[in-house]
Amino acid sequence: ELGTLCIEAKARRGAATPFVAISSEHQLATVGIDSLFLYVCEVSATSGDDPDGVSVTDVAADLLKKCESSASHLVEQLEQRLLAVGFDWGHDYSDKKWLTGGEHLYAVTERFPRVTPSMYPSGVSRVRYSISLHECEEFRIEMAELNSKLLEIVNET
Repeated sequence: ELGTLCIEAKARRGAATPFVAISSEHQLATVGIDSLFLYVCEVSATSGDDPDGVSVTDVAADLLKKCESSASHLVEQLEQRLLAVGFDWGHDYSDKKWLTGGEHLYAVTERFPRVTPSMYPSGVSRVRYSISLHECEEFRIEMAELNSKLLEIVNET
């Protein structure tokens, strides 16, 4: 979440069926935000000694380095969000490494296949569902479009 731009990130095993799990009716709701994107990265487990594999710490360190070099005012916010999801720099995550594969980015618009709270009566909650990525192809966009929007926001702050 950066201002009124949000990215819902999902990892899925590349060999699995082409679906992503959505764990809440709120995850893809667009109320109160200007832009929402669904980012899906294909991953596969690899051994801890695989030089091409990345650990959770590797990914966090890379993000931190990018923030420090191009958006230093966001470093503290990144650190807070990593802490909020349970990431601990003191923990050794190197026993689990991943190979990253294809990346897919989708613009979540009104017609995007999703479930939101406004779609059903009051009292229904904790909705879990899966989305077929085949059905999302018409909403697929290039990473450059998202990067452009992110740069606009960073330059405004």
